[in-house]
Parts: sequence; structure tokens; C-alpha cells
Amino acid sequence: MVTSETVTEMTRKLTEEMIPIYAATFSEKELSDLLAFYQTPSGQALIERSGVMAGGLQSVIAEMIPTMMTKYQQRICAELGCPAQAAN
Repeated sequence: MVTSETVTEMTRKLTEEMIPIYAATFSEKELSDLLAFYQTPSGQALIERSGVMAGGLQSVIAEMIPTMMTKYQQRICAELGCPAQAAN
């Protein structure tokens, strides 16, 4: 009960926070088109499977982060110059 109440409360809060962001990002026509899409079977499938996809993407991103950070450091060092030990 406590978990579902908390999730419901946070979902409401997130929705409230998202409204002005969506309004600033999409036109009224685009929002209408998105709403129409999410009411289709394909839109419903996207909603239902987003959690599963997010879990898979989270794993992929976690695996990519060390390589990304190494490349980031190498590019910064190439541009700004780094002591020899920092570049490795």
C-alpha cells in the first residue's frame, strides 16, 4: 500500500512537471498527433514495453560509460594538454 501510494504521488508530480516541458517543446498539433499515436495498438505496445527496454538500455549505457570516459579524457588532453600520466 505504501509503495503504490508513493508511486502514484510521484507519478502525479512528474506529470505536473512534464506538462510545461511538453507544451514548450511540441506544438499543439504535434501533441494531438502524439496522443492519437499512443491511443493506437502500436502506441500502447510502446508504453507497455518501455520499462523492459529501459532496463536493457540501462545495461548497454553502463557498459559504454568507461569507454566514453576514456575517450573524453583523451580528447580533453589532446585539446588542452595533460601531464603524461594523466593521458594514460
